[in-house]
Amino acid sequence: MTFYVTISPAAGGEPWYTSYDEAEAASLLRRAAAHGYMIELTPGGGFNVLREVPGRGCRTIRCEPARRAGNLTATVQRDLDLIALRPGASWETSGRIRAGHFSSIPPGASARLRERGLITTEGGAVTVSLQARLARLHQDRRGRSPWSYKPTAGELAGLTGR
Repeated sequence: MTFYVTISPAAGGEPWYTSYDEAEAASLLRRAAAHGYMIELTPGGGFNVLREVPGRGCRTIRCEPARRAGNLTATVQRDLDLIALRPGASWETSGRIRAGHFSSIPPGASARLRERGLITTEGGAVTVSLQARLARLHQDRRGRSPWSYKPTAGELAGLTGR
């Protein structure tokens, strides 16, 4: 999954743009949390990092997935939970995701999860994408803040795997 990154300097200069893969975006999120910078989750499965630079203002890093996560229905959330709870989830040649001995996700639903960027596949292994984890946390906490959500340190550790 590709994340588009916009970095706005604190002094009001020109922003610059780049793209990160999922591992780089997770690393950015971990480093920002470790430094204690303010982090906001966005509805599409991305995040903003805000860093106050004394005497120069606020530096902003906006990291948004190439494709927005969209609304995560109860069915999609159950499918993502099934994948997350089974470290051995795998992609079968039929297009079905096998998650454990008795559980699987049908080919149509599997294809939609993949198209939306909610899962990542490497070889035959299937995992829940960073985008899906961020969007899920934002959606679960949406009642508190309709536009963004500021996660706790524990929630961030759970999202990035550390």
